[in-house]
Amino acid sequence: MAHPDRRARESKTAIRAKNDERVEALLVKHNKENKLKPSRKKTSTEISNLIRTEYLIPSKYIRDPAEWSAKSYNLNRQKIDFAKWLYCKYPVPQFMFNLFLNPRPIPGKYYPPVIYPLNRLIFFDWFIVISQGGSFAKTAKELLTKKEAHLFLNAPSNNTIEENIWWAKCQSTGLSHSVTTAISKRLFNHFDVSNLFWPTLITLLKNCEDTVEIESLSDVMDFLRAKYANNNKFTLKGRTFHSLIKLSNEWHREMQLKKFGSENLSWKGSDIPDWKWVDKKENQIWTVKQLHTSKELYYEGRRMKHCVAGYGHRCLQGYCAIFTMMVDDYINKPEKLLTIEVGPGKRFIQARGRANTWPSGRNKLVLGKWRNANVVI
Repeated sequence: MAHPDRRARESKTAIRAKNDERVEALLVKHNKENKLKPSRKKTSTEISNLIRTEYLIPSKYIRDPAEWSAKSYNLNRQKIDFAKWLYCKYPVPQFMFNLFLNPRPIPGKYYPPVIYPLNRLIFFDWFIVISQGGSFAKTAKELLTKKEAHLFLNAPSNNTIEENIWWAKCQSTGLSHSVTTAISKRLFNHFDVSNLFWPTLITLLKNCEDTVEIESLSDVMDFLRAKYANNNKFTLKGRTFHSLIKLSNEWHREMQLKKFGSENLSWKGSDIPDWKWVDKKENQIWTVKQLHTSKELYYEGRRMKHCVAGYGHRCLQGYCAIFTMMVDDYINKPEKLLTIEVGPGKRFIQARGRANTWPSGRNKLVLGKWRNANVVI
């Protein structure tokens, strides 16, 4: 009879081998189901027909396109390699090749108008200068300072060209990474890079960086976009981030009241009762109450900085019910912490905090208590 330790080792080895076989089988199945049929290697003529005509300028070619041959099966890789073959003597930032990945328009198909069509042609000029050894700083001087031009050439490769212009402008002022990311990727990426108004906002944010609230930036940007569109003489001179938040809140209040508050909708809602829990350990009272009017939704949305104000008609038609969670610590005013959506049949849909953040910490724990007592999880 085998020694118990030996039997245990053999048993563990057998179980491990069986698990390895199972994992291997799952990987084979996954690869088989998700494997994409590779593109074939295309000829130079075929690739030329897929690239926008404004980016194919024979006078700028440094090599004969007919002599190019594809080395990759990936179509985007082929387009990039073809552009390198045509134009590049020197390295070019990877994000600049996005120009060649934009599909050529299909004749007869409608395309939405491009807001700033000149930008793309300017960017192609930049590409040629960088790839063929010209002075990028001189070429881009109308949009970028020398410092910004240097930063642009070393910008993140996963950004678009427009995003990296704003990224360079933010970095040149020394803005923090979090504010730079919020501006370049979420807020400024569709703005006209030649508009001189927006760089003044970057300067303001740098001067007021200690008071900048990332979650408020989107609202402030919406306000400034609308304000500047209606009054191009509007300036940021003498303003602070807090004063912009105040103006933004007033503007959003007017817009929301026009859109939702004037409707004065009301509904019966769900039969889930109001809920209260006394947290003796933390000496707090937690409450969850249902909202029954469009104005309540409006003020909830403004306080929590999310879009619940637009849920009025959904509540009226019975598609959902909205609840607000508050905490009272007997010292400060009761504070709103979560907005909760419940669907038909008391089915829990979602809960979000300020600026659409997910529940966490004590909020998440108390939410779990309420869910267990009132809704279907």
